[in-house]
Amino acid sequence: MISSSIKVLQVNLNCSAEATESALQLAVETKVDILLVQEPWLVPGNTRSVLHPSYTQILPKTHLRPRTLAYIARGFRPSSCIANTSPNDPDLLVLDISEANATIQLFNIYNEQDLGDSGLRTVNRVLYSRALGPNTVLAGDLNIHHPWWDPLAPITSPGAEELVDWIESNSLELLNTPGTGTFFRPHMTRESVLDLTLVSPSLASKIQDWIVLPDLGSDNYSISFTIAGNTRPLVDNPSLATAYNTDLADWNLFSEKLKSGFLLRTTSFSPLLTTATTTVTTTITTTTTTTTTTTTTMFSVSVCNFNIVNLLSPIYFSISEKKQAQVFPAIKKVSEEIKVQAEAFLKEEALPKSTNTVALAYLEETKKTNFFLEELLAPPPVTDNDDDDDKNSDSEEFSSSEEEEEEDVSSSEFKIEEKESKENRSNKEISEVESKEE
Repeated sequence: MISSSIKVLQVNLNCSAEATESALQLAVETKVDILLVQEPWLVPGNTRSVLHPSYTQILPKTHLRPRTLAYIARGFRPSSCIANTSPNDPDLLVLDISEANATIQLFNIYNEQDLGDSGLRTVNRVLYSRALGPNTVLAGDLNIHHPWWDPLAPITSPGAEELVDWIESNSLELLNTPGTGTFFRPHMTRESVLDLTLVSPSLASKIQDWIVLPDLGSDNYSISFTIAGNTRPLVDNPSLATAYNTDLADWNLFSEKLKSGFLLRTTSFSPLLTTATTTVTTTITTTTTTTTTTTTTMFSVSVCNFNIVNLLSPIYFSISEKKQAQVFPAIKKVSEEIKVQAEAFLKEEALPKSTNTVALAYLEETKKTNFFLEELLAPPPVTDNDDDDDKNSDSEEFSSSEEEEEEDVSSSEFKIEEKESKENRSNKEISEVESKEE
């Protein structure tokens, strides 16, 4: 596999000079390396198509009017040339893309009846008899309807099954998304799929960003894809990095740019959360003198994309504990209101499925929010002043406890003395009675 990535654009230009100009402009803008064209516009004499300073043209080996053509970017690093095995046929152009010891073969095909006398279509004339290399890409206008790539096609074209058998026998993989149209004319009721991209198994995992692009002025749409190379991005040498004097930085400007960039990435999409946000923001603003307009706005916009607490946290923790205690009930209330309304949405059976999905999402976010709010309720870290207060409190409690114990002991001693006094009086009375009897 070659190390460089290759960006390819394939399109049937229907012999239109205007469409050719559009295709070349798109290729320049999207940095296409290879433009594969079917039915190109050609100057009289059939020697070339539209010239462009950024691309070199390659035409097939033929004495007939070429119906395939390739544009190669002048800055393209790998070697690009017509393959030795490319046939002398106007409708099939085979390119060798080589780098180091690896080669990829690109087949640019326009499947149509011969311009000569054979009457055979391109696939029968020059494709089916060819041996494919291990790294092959076949791209072009096949002009064949088949349910594999066009499930809604009203008919299956003659020869379609033969093409499918050839694709399977060569283990090629279809990159097209079945049903995604590539051809349209005003009299048609629907788009059809005529332009295909096929690759060998060794390249299937290397294909990226296959996509059908908008109309360029032809009746065929263009197709773009990238063949990823093996080159790994290099890490910048840290010793060569630009040094900056941070002492000269405008940190206020940096902070503002950071905040504004954050705001641009967030959007408000839910009236429910917007209302909830307004309630909480108002509470914070009225109870806190340190909350600025910027932070309030950032909170208002951001909360609708994430959840209430995750973006409230910076504001919540930046205010005093006393203010936190004032703000928290409003946050909790809003969170519960969201939960109640989300559950109410789910009870409305008439609502569409998408609305229920949204409500479920709100409910799930609310559960996360409530859990995080409970974490916020955890007692704040004990400060030095709090330690002194706690020590004084503990000391007072200990003194009070000692006094209660002393009172209990005094009470017990009094009861014991009282009991002993009663016993002494009883013994004295008994002695007096005994003396009288004597």
